[in-house]
Amino acid sequence: WSRDSGLQFRENGDLASGHCGATRIAESWFLTAAHCIDQGYDEIRFIAGTTNLRQTDSAQIFNADAAICHAGYLGQDTDMINDLALIHVPDSTLPAIRNVPIATYGAPDAVFSQENYAQLVMAGWGTTRYGALPSDQLLSAPLNLVSASPGIIVVESANGQGPCQGDSGGPLYVTEE
Repeated sequence: WSRDSGLQFRENGDLASGHCGATRIAESWFLTAAHCIDQGYDEIRFIAGTTNLRQTDSAQIFNADAAICHAGYLGQDTDMINDLALIHVPDSTLPAIRNVPIATYGAPDAVFSQENYAQLVMAGWGTTRYGALPSDQLLSAPLNLVSASPGIIVVESANGQGPCQGDSGGPLYVTEE
């Protein structure tokens, strides 16, 4: 299983290029990046419960019924501050996604800052090099925390690895004892 679910989009009946990740945060709600859904797509489709987007035999595939961008998100005009969105899935979907875990979250043990959490982990199906296709396999990588404020978290690559095209909306997390 994975905490990251793949999002695909349809426009005028055709699969749109690119994809994003999302994390299940409540029974019927997923968290993603606002820039992933702000294009007004006709359909938002999830592929969940798999670590390989091309091997979907055991995956749950379902559509969202609503998507809401953060009210303070204004896109690139404000450096992507508040780049958050919630996606709702219909109650009829819940039996099919019972094996997709809900991320555990809460207040960290210490203040969320570079001093206390120097390294984070990200996950996604992004490209592994410039110009490549997105990965079929769910990947993860460590990231260094540069700064954190209420509207934006800034990270940098660690060990030459980091987020790339297709990783947007996926989880960024810390683990504590």
